[in-house]
Order: sequence, then structure tokens, then C-alpha cells
Amino acid sequence: MYLVLGLVIGQDIWQRMFTARTPKIARRGTITAGVYAIFYSLAAIMLGMSVYAAGIKLSDPSMAFEAGISAFLPQGVVGLLLAVALAASMSVASGTILACSTVVYDDLYVRFIRRGPSEEISHDSQNQANSSKDAWINRGIALVVGLVTIDVSLAIGDLFKALDLAYAFL
Repeated sequence: MYLVLGLVIGQDIWQRMFTARTPKIARRGTITAGVYAIFYSLAAIMLGMSVYAAGIKLSDPSMAFEAGISAFLPQGVVGLLLAVALAASMSVASGTILACSTVVYDDLYVRFIRRGPSEEISHDSQNQANSSKDAWINRGIALVVGLVTIDVSLAIGDLFKALDLAYAFL
């Protein structure tokens, strides 16, 4: 259930929908992503049920994926699958951190500190300097958001509690 909720409200899905060339492409892509989410969720559920049915005892339920693939797949495939899962997690995390930093930049920094539009069309040297400065500010915000994310993740320490908290905020 957590996976489906995360995909429904995930920034990456909405970003792709809003940047589609036509409404037809947006509709088709959204439906395809929804069907994919259902099958992906079912695969995760089946893996968890298989781990339980095999009698594998887990001290931490969030380790079911690692325990399942380690128990049911050859060692080389396990390493590859864990690397793929880590890469996917890092990709989603970086995209979400960048999206959050963009929102903080546009909705807080530009509105309350700089007090102006986030993009200016002029190409003079002053605007290029401001653009470079704004890029560094946005990167700094992304760094702070990333560090806060790491701190909160370490403080929570439980995947399911972290997901509950994240989905409550979203």
C-alpha cells in the first residue's frame, strides 16, 4: 500500500504528466504508470509473502526485500539487484530533494528575500551575475535539504514510520 500511495503523490509522476506534449500523451502515460505501479506493488507483496511462507525470520520487516532476493536468487543476481535498487532509490531521492529545493527557492527565497520574479529574460551582465548567484543559492538550499533529509532519516530509523511521515507531509 505504501508504494501505491507514494507513486500517486510522487513528484516524479506529476512532473512527467505536466511536461507531456499533449493531453493524450499525458493520459496514456499516467494510465501506463498506474498499471505499472499495480504490478510493481504486487511483485513486492508476493516477495514479502514468499519470505514469510519460506519461514525466514526477520528482526526488521523493512529488510524483507534483501532477505527475499538473498534467499531465492543466485549470489551474482542478488548483487546486481541490490545495486539496481540502490541506484533507483538514489535517483528518486535526488529528484525529490531537487524538487523540494526548487519549491523552497521559488516560494520562500524569491518571494521573501529577493522579492522578485525567479526568471528574468534580459541577457545583460548584471542579470547573468544574478543568475549565477541564484544558481549557487539554489544549490545551497539543495544541500541543506539533503542534510536535513539525512538527519531526519537517521533520527526516525524505521522505514515505515518514515514513509508515514513523508506521505502525511505530501
